[in-house]
Amino acid sequence: MNRFVSVVVFCCFCVFLTIFAGCSFDGKNPAAPDGLANLPTDKVSVSMVIDTSSSGKFADIRAAAGTPASVTFCLKTLNFGSATMPVTIQEKTVSATTSGTAEVVFDNVPAVTTIGEIHIAGGSIASQTDFHGALDLQMNTSNMIYVSAVGGKKSSDIIAETILRIIASPTIFMNANNGLAAQISNIIPNLSTGSQTIYEDALAIYLGGNPYSGKTINSFVFSSLSPAATGIIDENARTITVKVASGATLNTLTPTINFTGASVSPASGEAVKFTAGVPATYTVTSTDNSTKYYQVTVWESLESLPENAWMNIPEGKIYSVSPDMEYTLDNGNSWIPCSSSSSVVVASFSVGNIVWVRKTGNDSSKIKLGQVNSLTGGDLIASNRLHVGKLESGNIWYDFFSGSPNEQMKLYYYFRNIGTASCYNANHKIRFYISTDRKIDAASDALLAEISYAYSCPVGDIPANYIDFAVPATLTAGVYYIGAIVDATGQVTEMNDDNNYTLPANTLEFRIKDTTSSQVGAFKFVNSWGKSGTWERKSPYDGHYWITYAVMKKQELAINYYYNNFAQQYRPTVIAVFKPVHSKRNECLITLGLGVATAPVISKELQSRFSTTLLSGSYAFPDEVIAFDISEFATQLNDYNLFLNVENSGSTAGTIATFSIEFYDYNQNIFKVISGSTGTFGGNASTSFVVPTKSALSSNDLRMIAPLPRNSLNDTFVEELPGSEELSEDMNSVGVAEPGRNYNAVVAGEFGTGYRPPSVEQWQNMRKLRDFSSGKLSGALPESMDNSATNYFPPIGHQGTKGSCTTWATAYYIHTYNEAREHNWDLSGTTWDSVNNRPSANLDKIFSPDFVYHQINSGYDSGSDHTDAISLLTRIGGASWNRMPVDRTNYTSWPTEAAWREAAKFRGREVNIGKYNNAGYFIIKTDDDINLLKSLISAGYCVTTSIKSGQLTDSEANIFKMMTTNDVAADANAAKMIPDHAQTIVGYKNGDFTSASPD
Repeated sequence: MNRFVSVVVFCCFCVFLTIFAGCSFDGKNPAAPDGLANLPTDKVSVSMVIDTSSSGKFADIRAAAGTPASVTFCLKTLNFGSATMPVTIQEKTVSATTSGTAEVVFDNVPAVTTIGEIHIAGGSIASQTDFHGALDLQMNTSNMIYVSAVGGKKSSDIIAETILRIIASPTIFMNANNGLAAQISNIIPNLSTGSQTIYEDALAIYLGGNPYSGKTINSFVFSSLSPAATGIIDENARTITVKVASGATLNTLTPTINFTGASVSPASGEAVKFTAGVPATYTVTSTDNSTKYYQVTVWESLESLPENAWMNIPEGKIYSVSPDMEYTLDNGNSWIPCSSSSSVVVASFSVGNIVWVRKTGNDSSKIKLGQVNSLTGGDLIASNRLHVGKLESGNIWYDFFSGSPNEQMKLYYYFRNIGTASCYNANHKIRFYISTDRKIDAASDALLAEISYAYSCPVGDIPANYIDFAVPATLTAGVYYIGAIVDATGQVTEMNDDNNYTLPANTLEFRIKDTTSSQVGAFKFVNSWGKSGTWERKSPYDGHYWITYAVMKKQELAINYYYNNFAQQYRPTVIAVFKPVHSKRNECLITLGLGVATAPVISKELQSRFSTTLLSGSYAFPDEVIAFDISEFATQLNDYNLFLNVENSGSTAGTIATFSIEFYDYNQNIFKVISGSTGTFGGNASTSFVVPTKSALSSNDLRMIAPLPRNSLNDTFVEELPGSEELSEDMNSVGVAEPGRNYNAVVAGEFGTGYRPPSVEQWQNMRKLRDFSSGKLSGALPESMDNSATNYFPPIGHQGTKGSCTTWATAYYIHTYNEAREHNWDLSGTTWDSVNNRPSANLDKIFSPDFVYHQINSGYDSGSDHTDAISLLTRIGGASWNRMPVDRTNYTSWPTEAAWREAAKFRGREVNIGKYNNAGYFIIKTDDDINLLKSLISAGYCVTTSIKSGQLTDSEANIFKMMTTNDVAADANAAKMIPDHAQTIVGYKNGDFTSASPD
């Protein structure tokens, strides 16, 4: 089983450090953390508290089985007035014990501004490994440093990051004073929270500047819609929200944009494909070439319906209305227009008012908001903070978005008192319902659970609790909505008794899984063997085929997915340029990092490797410069020098002929170059070369190179490391890589295979998908989906006899599709040129499988693993066919400088800074797994898997041999086969295809 470690760090005196790792709830109000009250008053005490309020998991450290997690605590106390030594660093690393605790003591910490940092090795909290925050420490008080994920843009992260940038500049730091954390904290309300340059903005405001002037979107309107849809612009958050009529086509919306500045991209009048709930980035460029980003999100107008309106009596306001609505205070005798352009209107409530809202003139749409019983007192409403999930071992919470009939799950909920005073009744009951629509109705909806809440209900959010429930077995499979009714039996005296239910817009979508055997259909597969009757049955040959759900389960196919948000285009800002000279690139591990190679702050390896064995092949480095994207180092480059370390395991010496760093602005213009040391690296030695970046960048430089965020997924992956027993079963289903084995079994003398299963080490670090939710999904899953039918999918290609099937699946098909979606490239007219063995056009937009394969095949044409391929696409990126054409006879050449430089612009989305494995897996064994795969595909993902391949005439069983004349592998009685060939799954279709064709 997994080991979930809750780490508590403490000491007896001087400094008291604690990770408050979530809370366990037992139906009572959670208590405040203990431990600080008895500390000596003449000592500075401080606790570190990890803020994980926005994560799907509570703050427990999650470690791999058999691997103890270690936690590094670092205190950076600021030395005001010292430019040469701006901080004093105290750092200690401890291992978690089997009981889940670790102890450290720091001495002599002064009461000054202090940055607190936490780094977790061998584990994570909510998939994060690095946290920081800052506080102005004070004597005789319980100082508490709130820390959050580095790069997460929470308040504690912004405060710490801004202070780090201040101390990076001696000029700026010499003008700073103690109390810096409070000063930055005061800046945060003035920041645009949606800004992609929020750290630079904070520093600019601290220095007295205005980073938002000269580039503004003034209006954003879809005038072609009827009625026209006008965007609501939040200039502080830099967001634009456009609500369109339900059912509006979002594929080709054309906004009219009024803006201040030199240009806006995409331009006003340019048709853009929007996806409901998924932000699209618009960039305004000023006359000085500085840029400002807005996130434009289009929603269907669910929230502007009357049933989502609610009133707040103490505030005298009605919320969630729209200009096409009206309200009444006298039970419908007279109606008042909601003419405000905002979603809030001010009303003059009096005791006895009976309040309704409706669409203007449409009495059938009216909704009662309540009756004003009093103008003071308590008023309970259901909160929008409702989660369904499970507490796994180690008290770690996972959000789930679906469940099987009778499955035991938990609700995690809040509710609110929006009145003016506390309220209480010992018989106060909260009931939870599951509904077929978004409106919670106790008379018609099924009761899920009930809890008695015999505690005081103060004004504000009422603390969270858990309640158990079983997924109803009496309801048919499908999509439902969960909501609550507080004070369900009317026991609490309230200002308004009619507003206790969850609003329709706040109900939680939940899918009851189909666990019957009647679920039938097939998934669409794309092969990399071209279009051929050697393996296809149905003519004309089209390069794809289908496998039924039943066969998928029988064959226990492993699904490998690859994160992407399909929205944010990547812009590299820091490129390391170097030229290694050595006869064997698999003897020279090249690592770039900050600080020193023996204890780097952050580092990144050039080559892929199988444990300690480099996969780069026993060949010389090409006579080319390597351009390696290190933009993830940008925020810390001014704090440390950059090193390039060569760990030479051979006896032959080599040379780093050139080494420098290039800095680019957001328009991809180079504006600075810093050269580093060069020279010889010896055999059987570790040698470092340095670029002096510490204190070499101005605040404006730092602002320009700060990387755009890549982790703003609108998708939620519920993943965990499987337990040892489950992992063993999965390894038996798929296989384990054998060192030195040739996995390229050529079929019919024409078709290469090359799928290599994961190694033991890779298996032990692969996350397994448990559940998935996406803003791109709403309601029941479509009956069919085909992502290869979009304009973004490349033509069916032919890998030849090379064992590069895995990189054809990941780089050629999936990475091309992902990047085409992000950049809105139209590949629909591209075909396969079988004479020249390449795509007929768009060679600059279709990605080369050889760019990846040649770096991960150990210099042999013996196959590769999907984890290595996806890690490389994340760490380095992908180069186009144009920059690295596929050569069917070559499997050893490395990329040219042009290919390296291009790859930096097309990187997959990383999970965390410094972590480059953004692939997960699950295995198709049940109908739940079928639905999970259908959800991924419906959300726009293509995934990889592997099958047993062969030709139609083979005597040995294979997937292609079992296909019907309609190219459907439908024999669910065929024995389980060992996979050897990577494939891409692009779609599905429900229906019985044992004899019929899904096409």
